[in-house]
Amino acid sequence: MASALEAIASRVLGQYPISVATSLALESAFGHYPEKPPVNPAPIMAVKNIWFNVRTLIRNFIGALPTDYQEKLSADDIQVGLMEEMNMIEQVVATQSQGYCNCVFYMCDYSRVVQTMSSAWHKTPKTPKQILYSRREDKIIKSLSLAPIAQPIRKFNYELRSQNNQFPKSFIVTHLPIDLLSRYSFQSLQLLESHTGAIKNPGEWNTKLTNGAKELPNIPFNRFTLQLFGDNGHMFHAGPQRLRDIVLHIAKRDQWTSVTTSERVSFSVRNIPNDVDRGSLMKLM
Repeated sequence: MASALEAIASRVLGQYPISVATSLALESAFGHYPEKPPVNPAPIMAVKNIWFNVRTLIRNFIGALPTDYQEKLSADDIQVGLMEEMNMIEQVVATQSQGYCNCVFYMCDYSRVVQTMSSAWHKTPKTPKQILYSRREDKIIKSLSLAPIAQPIRKFNYELRSQNNQFPKSFIVTHLPIDLLSRYSFQSLQLLESHTGAIKNPGEWNTKLTNGAKELPNIPFNRFTLQLFGDNGHMFHAGPQRLRDIVLHIAKRDQWTSVTTSERVSFSVRNIPNDVDRGSLMKLM
């Protein structure tokens, strides 16, 4: 049986010595695509920061491990390996951007989401595997928040907010779509996807809704639609089919698109004639 160190060393890496899903996102930011010529200037030169959700880095790190070890490695072992990976991410970003772009590692306490979005259909860990993963992830997060690391991890509730001005133009690496609701805290924000390396503007974020890529081409991504349509089960389940059908109907009638404003969405919902349906939907606003 391999040791924890051997298991971590044998995880699947990308073009850079970083867990493959995270590396693929960075390769895209650096303008390196499989079977395509390099992009020059690289996309990373258009942003000042890359924000990394630490929970996403944990997910990508564990996913790159040999299958037999994805559930067996302790939180302490993963924490040590992840700290080394975060240092490598910083080095690679600094080198590839010639010092222009900075890394921002952040962690959110999402415990208030159930209270602040109380009418949504929240996902909670239920199976033994889900409960084990959740507890281990929380333990890693807690340990990292106390660890003496070179790059402080920024801590938020569930909203990425600046006390002063907006954050500069940024990419964000996260698998939790709720983070994208903070887009207006940034001068501009683009999603840099793990695994695919896709760089998505806000008008393309409806793909983060449940079955959004196939079924919701004219639905914008916002607080309301995230709660109603869900996020593929990361934090929210989709709401009742009846309510979703009503919204799909008014979206078609009122000619919504993926960039329709929240104000226009709210106007459409407020004009639903059925009091009960309108009331249920307005609670998600």
